[in-house]
Amino acid sequence: MRSDRRPSRRARGHRLGTTVPDSGAGDSTLVLGNVVVAGHRTSVRLEPAIWEALQDILQRETKTLNQLVTEIERARTASSLTAAIRVFVVRYYRDAMRD
Repeated sequence: MRSDRRPSRRARGHRLGTTVPDSGAGDSTLVLGNVVVAGHRTSVRLEPAIWEALQDILQRETKTLNQLVTEIERARTASSLTAAIRVFVVRYYRDAMRD
């Protein structure tokens, strides 16, 4: 192994354990996460704040990431899965503010 290589992507993982920083173009702040949606593995890129909000929601709702994202996928009518996740998080917190 070359000594000038960066640490592996998995070694720099996000606290959800299934996410790694996006090493795509530029200095993106997005974090890549792998989820299983209705039995199919897929990846989503979200901001760290969204991943943290999802972690809080998962603890409060006692669900797994795969369960929640599958529910979001089934409920969405348009747009991308990542956009649907962002909208879900915003609506979740807005609803919580009203309670």
